[in-house]
Amino acid sequence: AQNPNMEQNWNGTSNNGTLLDSNEIDDLVGVIYSVVLVVTLVIVMFSMGCSSDTQKLWFHMKKPWALCTGFLCQAGLMPLSCFLFALAFKMKASHAIAVIMMGSCPGGITSNLATYWMDGDIDLSMCMTTVSTLLSFGTLPLCFFIYTSKWTAAGSISIPFEKIGLTMVSVFVPTSFGLLLNVKWPATARCIAKVGVSLGSFLLIACMVVSIILYKDMWDMDASLLFTGIITPCVGYGFGFLLARMACQSWKRCRTISLETGVQNATMCSTILQVSFPKMMVGEMVFYPMVYSCSFTFFAIVLIAAYRIYRGYRKKTDADLMRTEVVFTALTRESTDGMNTDDFPSSSTEKKMGENDV
Repeated sequence: AQNPNMEQNWNGTSNNGTLLDSNEIDDLVGVIYSVVLVVTLVIVMFSMGCSSDTQKLWFHMKKPWALCTGFLCQAGLMPLSCFLFALAFKMKASHAIAVIMMGSCPGGITSNLATYWMDGDIDLSMCMTTVSTLLSFGTLPLCFFIYTSKWTAAGSISIPFEKIGLTMVSVFVPTSFGLLLNVKWPATARCIAKVGVSLGSFLLIACMVVSIILYKDMWDMDASLLFTGIITPCVGYGFGFLLARMACQSWKRCRTISLETGVQNATMCSTILQVSFPKMMVGEMVFYPMVYSCSFTFFAIVLIAAYRIYRGYRKKTDADLMRTEVVFTALTRESTDGMNTDDFPSSSTEKKMGENDV
């Protein structure tokens, strides 16, 4: 007779418990995914600390014009834009709440990585991420009260203050260690920053690819919700850059504020949805932060690639102009050989070229 303990169901379960069923596998993958995200967060924040300067951080805190501009874009522009999208598409309550929640969350680590790769202001980016997360204790309830009252009763949304506190710790502690390393051993800190940023970027992209593979159903959501999740980061990038430029910020800071505006903390949004609504009601609500996260990561990669191509072209053009000026200066000197050079005063550029040639 066949041993009943060796019988197995074709769905992957076994009577002796040696194999995992599909739900247990999903839970295990979810735990691994969460652990990788936490490790990525720590690596990125430590690397950003190694890339930051305490004096520049303090400068942004003492003269917070750029910081205030970015915070206005992040905590003011994004929730309002999401609210207008919800009204324009006449979304049902669950969809509208998910969209507004995503727009009200503080910044995420993708903006810090993108700022690094786009030669932005790392110190401003770190200040904006830290300040937006800290002030989210107040901005989240305020945005929910203002924008979601049309679809849900006041106080029905639970804000995970413990999660926000843990996020603050995970941002502040590794960043502080990175800053300390940069003060003590700056050369070592720069090397660690390059390796850490590259590793963090790889892990972040890997997490995005895994989420797309594991949660294929998220692309089957309502068309208006899917379109909003894809286009909203672009709205944040674009209007963040324009408002920063209108505030007379430098190009470097404009890029930084743009990235910080378009990138929100999708993990925090998912947590708020899961603790605020029953499991049977969440459905597409939980998938929306995933779509938004994939969207802002994809468009950030596109922006980085475009900037890198432009920077390479600009460097090549500048190098060509420099060589042309050097050749022109040499030919001018040959043609004026034997003449009184006082009759042909050199320009400041030519003088500089001559000194460099020597």
